[in-house]
Amino acid sequence: PGEVNMGVTCGGVAIGPDPASWTSRLYAWGLASSRVVASSPLVGFGTGSVRLGEVDSEYVRVFVDTGILGLTLFVWILVRLVRGANTLYDAMAPGTFEKGFAAGYWISLVAMITHAIAATSFTSIRTMESFMMLTGLFVTLNCRWKSWEPVSAGNPRVLVESASVLEPSR
Repeated sequence: PGEVNMGVTCGGVAIGPDPASWTSRLYAWGLASSRVVASSPLVGFGTGSVRLGEVDSEYVRVFVDTGILGLTLFVWILVRLVRGANTLYDAMAPGTFEKGFAAGYWISLVAMITHAIAATSFTSIRTMESFMMLTGLFVTLNCRWKSWEPVSAGNPRVLVESASVLEPSR
């Protein structure tokens, strides 16, 4: 009852033999990547060329689907988002919603980038929908913050000024 099996704990995985799931992932990554490198390294095989569940890595999936060009563009977009989140966080006043949102977005982006190593985080519907929604809000904040006037007490910040839902009804 008091014994711990190091083979099934987190510590056991880190110091023991590779788990079967990790070995399977590495095999699938190598198989998919070698196919692209041999046939179409620059542009890949096209979106949807990898069956669902065949490759558990967003980066390998993007490489297989879009090649070196697509992977480079994908990484460039992620770098731009990280830099933008840093810039927005540094620019916002302490204790504001905007600074908290920028910090939360930066943390979630880093988590998604890390998670995407061994999962299809940016194309799985359960994670992608909410992340893309937050990314849209982040991009809006990041593009508009320089034009804001100081917020006086009781006046909310309006991000979208010309939407028809903001106009008075007739």
